[in-house]
Amino acid sequence: KDRKRPVKLIFPQRGERLALLEMAATNSRLAQNELLTQKATAAVRIPDGVFQLQKDLRLPVPPRSIVAFDVSNLGETDPVGSLVYFRDGKPLKREYRHFKIKTVVGRNDFAMIGELVSRWFSDLVEEGKEFPDLALIDGGSWQLSAALRALEALNITDVPVIGLAKRLEQVVLP
Repeated sequence: KDRKRPVKLIFPQRGERLALLEMAATNSRLAQNELLTQKATAAVRIPDGVFQLQKDLRLPVPPRSIVAFDVSNLGETDPVGSLVYFRDGKPLKREYRHFKIKTVVGRNDFAMIGELVSRWFSDLVEEGKEFPDLALIDGGSWQLSAALRALEALNITDVPVIGLAKRLEQVVLP
């Protein structure tokens, strides 16, 4: 447009100019692939805290997917449970769940945790979905034991499970 004289386009068929053109095309493809690879790896960067958690809990793999279970009693007659889900250290809110406890009567946190764990993992098995890398149970050794029994009843033995006791803010291992 700004050029005052005609432009001559050259389409080399052989020789040194063709080799230069092919090298430029190859370099362009390599640069584009490198950029795409950098974008892909940046999108799935695993936070350092995930690796630290793996080390601290002696887990076989970094816990990239973590599910946490909690139960509560809304008054005397309305036991409920909740589940939160994290992926690469960030909450994945579309995976959050709220449950009405169906089989437990009265205040029995241990049985409620067992029901919650059993129902959620049963759904995963039925739907053929992947298990999380770590399951957290809100509560101490009794709640943890109830969750482990629920998983054992489903023949699920490869999901690491820990408890988080509130009173002393301690991690409870099986």
